[in-house]
Amino acid sequence: MSSAAKLTSAIAGLTLVVIALAGCTAASEPAASTPSEKPVAAEPAAVSPAKPSSTPTPVSTPLDPCPSPRPVISLVQDGRKTGHSFTEGAGKVTGVLDGELIDLGPREFAKGAVKLNSAGEIVSYTVASGDAILAINKRFCVTDYYSIIGYNSGLEPLRSRPAHQKIQPGDVLVLRPDPEVEWLPPVD
Repeated sequence: MSSAAKLTSAIAGLTLVVIALAGCTAASEPAASTPSEKPVAAEPAAVSPAKPSSTPTPVSTPLDPCPSPRPVISLVQDGRKTGHSFTEGAGKVTGVLDGELIDLGPREFAKGAVKLNSAGEIVSYTVASGDAILAINKRFCVTDYYSIIGYNSGLEPLRSRPAHQKIQPGDVLVLRPDPEVEWLPPVD
């Protein structure tokens, strides 16, 4: 191949690259041609150029919709929070909700009904058939496994059941303890 042919071939290849790049960065316009040149049809770009837009509005889609810190039910004895423990004979034991519950809505294994008080706060949950305590905890953003079941095991009807029979359909789980209601340890 002669050097003139190589040069012509290189210029033609470079022209195609320039036309392709121009098609990617600007609106498709016919290439200017001189009377001695044949117009070269540019191939369509594989990806259409992005159109400039205004600043995007952030979309609020939190990965975790639960509050931090997570809500937990603690025992209170003689006005002191004791977590999940208590001292026998050291005074009345009641419960308190630390944090605020959020109902993330019915889900598999947590399809029961929620009861609200007059202020719109979650008070209790009625267990539905097929419900499981872990799913109920997740529905209300409670990550402490023992929080709901531990507190409610000291209340009737769960208090008098054997340990292997925890929740059953129709049970009402207290999620916002009443500080006037005494908590008693579960019966084994």
